[in-house]
Amino acid sequence: YSADEVIGQRVEILMPASIGVSHPQSVNQYVETGRATTVVGQIRDDIAKRKDGSEFPIQLSVSEVNDGDRRIFTGIIRDMTAIKEAERGLARQAEELRAANQTLELHTNRLTAILNTAADAIIGISERGIIEHFNAAAVKMFGYEPGDVIGQRVEILMPGSTAEAHPESLNQYVKTGRATTVVGQVRDDIAQRKDGTEFPIQLAVSEVVDGEHRTFTGIVRDMTSIKTAERELLAREQQLSEQATKLQESNTRLEWAVSEAEELAEQANSAAATKADFLATMSHEIRTPMNGVIGMTGLLLGTELDEEQSQYANAIRSSGEALLSLINDILDFSKIESGHVEFESAPFSLRDTIYEISELLSHREDVSGLDLVVRYPSHVPHQVVGDAGRLRQILLNLGSNAIKFTAAGHVVFSVDDMGERADGAHYLRVSVSDTGLGIPADRLDAIFEEFPQVDASTTRTHGGTGLGL
Repeated sequence: YSADEVIGQRVEILMPASIGVSHPQSVNQYVETGRATTVVGQIRDDIAKRKDGSEFPIQLSVSEVNDGDRRIFTGIIRDMTAIKEAERGLARQAEELRAANQTLELHTNRLTAILNTAADAIIGISERGIIEHFNAAAVKMFGYEPGDVIGQRVEILMPGSTAEAHPESLNQYVKTGRATTVVGQVRDDIAQRKDGTEFPIQLAVSEVVDGEHRTFTGIVRDMTSIKTAERELLAREQQLSEQATKLQESNTRLEWAVSEAEELAEQANSAAATKADFLATMSHEIRTPMNGVIGMTGLLLGTELDEEQSQYANAIRSSGEALLSLINDILDFSKIESGHVEFESAPFSLRDTIYEISELLSHREDVSGLDLVVRYPSHVPHQVVGDAGRLRQILLNLGSNAIKFTAAGHVVFSVDDMGERADGAHYLRVSVSDTGLGIPADRLDAIFEEFPQVDASTTRTHGGTGLGL
């Protein structure tokens, strides 16, 4: 707006509708009651409206002057959109105030009220560098009372290196009018308090020419907290950068370790495969002549032999069969380790398989004095689908163990129907139980480890490799 457009208008023309609606009532209530508000004598953030209707953030400071029966309110508005806009606004306000002053007393009262309610330090100096005004914010910032500095040179507020060069720079500007990096600019600088401590500031200097005289107004903002925050932010960024570097180094070491582990795993897998192939090959190579030994022993037992010769031949065949069983276990162990075990799925008679195993085990020499019992209820299905060879191997191992560790009593092969599943198939449980010495409770967790022995001492009664389970 131009001055002609707003002088004589209500101040609500400068406010958004949401604020302008309630403002007249608030002003009238304050004028009538004098009740304290959050506006007069305070600095507050608010919203204003331009002529084009756009809204923008402001910082508002309102002061009050009593002139007889009249009350005059002066509002200082800082456009927070940009500091330079606020600077030009302040210069315009100062010019308007000087033009509007009719008496020196009114001018002094208004100017004092405006400056003392500003949030930043406002310092006025003459063209000779003499301090002429020192507002309340400047007192708080620098530690001087107005009487201590008014009439003194402005260099009293500067550190030594800046104070020495300032008088010459000011005189040169006043004489030549040559543009500087101070007047009309916003710049970072260093100031000095009464106690001698230095602190960072943001300085904006404006100039007013009144005829042949010049006056300068400096708006000073204490940047200590902002600079501290900037340093902390830089330190935090540095810390994060160092952490990122360490993390990158850790990732590099981890990648190297993973690569090493993968290489070692590959070597281990290769070694395991080689070992498994070797075991498989050797098992096959040993089993071929062993089958010949067992076969020829069987033929020998078919000839006429005396009792001692028959006993020796039976011992040879029994030892050969035991060795062949051990070789088969080694071959299966190598297949399991190399992941080459495959299960068949074919129909077979579970009942016949159980009875065949029982019949086979009944011819063992160490079965004398034991009862081998097969418990196969009539309602349990006979025909099943699965791997008959693997089941026979498992039950032979369990049955052989049961016979080996049972001195008297019985060994029972049981088949139980555990019920029908949702798909119609039956869940069968095949178990081997005995009346032998059993396995101690503290060794049960070890029975499926490689080559376990419940009694590993050299004087144990029963032998074995531990391959069966």
